[in-house]
Amino acid sequence: MIPDVRQIYGPLYLEGSTSDATWIMLGTEDDINALSDALCAEHSRVYDYPIRTLELQVPFVSGASLKALQELLVYLPLLTRLWMHNAEQLFVAHPMLAHIVSARASLTEVRFWDAGPTTLAVFGSMRAPLRAVEVRGPPAPCAATHLFQPFAATLVKIDIRSIALSVRARMLRFPRVQVLHVAHADDASLLDLGAYKYTFPYLRELRMTRVPPSAGVEDERGVRERNILQGAREPGWAALDGLAVPPRELWLLGVSCPATTVRLDVDAGLPLFVLREVLPPLRPRHLHLHFANAEDTWKGVRDFAALFAWSLPRSRLVTLTLEVRLLPGDPDRPWAIMPERARVRVGPWRSSSTGQHTT
Repeated sequence: MIPDVRQIYGPLYLEGSTSDATWIMLGTEDDINALSDALCAEHSRVYDYPIRTLELQVPFVSGASLKALQELLVYLPLLTRLWMHNAEQLFVAHPMLAHIVSARASLTEVRFWDAGPTTLAVFGSMRAPLRAVEVRGPPAPCAATHLFQPFAATLVKIDIRSIALSVRARMLRFPRVQVLHVAHADDASLLDLGAYKYTFPYLRELRMTRVPPSAGVEDERGVRERNILQGAREPGWAALDGLAVPPRELWLLGVSCPATTVRLDVDAGLPLFVLREVLPPLRPRHLHLHFANAEDTWKGVRDFAALFAWSLPRSRLVTLTLEVRLLPGDPDRPWAIMPERARVRVGPWRSSSTGQHTT
């Protein structure tokens, strides 16, 4: 059966408006062969079904399906977004696929899942005007910004949540990047606020994912004070739309600009002074806290309530969301101290049932 290439239409994420982009998913080698037979054998049909987004889910290709996939990647004239699962496996087994993808000048977005070093090397030979890059895979060694140098002038979104990014050299700027999602793996030298602001001067959303293992950083206070000082010297980041960084890393980074939405995972044993020093300069309108450890949830919520009542400014706060896991016997509404204008949602689960509570 030939896949129905007209089945899904949707908005281009970075454009922010509805378009006629057509997305098709190829999950088997039979899908690849059928689509190639339908479109490549009769070239005029390529324009009847303008495929702009191609999602490839097959773990391997061989023989006729490999040839068919190569033809699709070469001849689909309107292809702008390529999403590849099992990217490392496919690129290692078939170097020609990497060459074809690198030569595809029409691409504006690539998503490589299950990526590895061979996948990352593909970026070095690409010359397409990419606007969005997403790479997911096992934790990888730190990458320098030159990995994305060919697209420095066009990138708007970088999502490399399993890769730490080194920006301290300040050799490259990404003037259009608004969304950045990177990993952090206990290297304090990577937490350089001034270098981040220099490299991404017009950033609107910053996300970090902690990559295990997590260990202490020597002279944490010194790292924070250095970042506060250097961050103040570097222009940019007057305000952020979104901030989702582990509290410890956020404290070390020393971000002090207002942020519309702040999301924090509150781990067991997080010192209260971290939240007390991190939250006031951010002045969030929407604050989302996830209390990760069920055994300490009540203590964590209680301590935060006291901190919230006495230490944190609330003039801008509109919504406070506490995502907690309460054990049987814990007080059911420990957030009663919160201000009336804040909409507090506690959930989405308890230990024995699932539900959401709103006040």
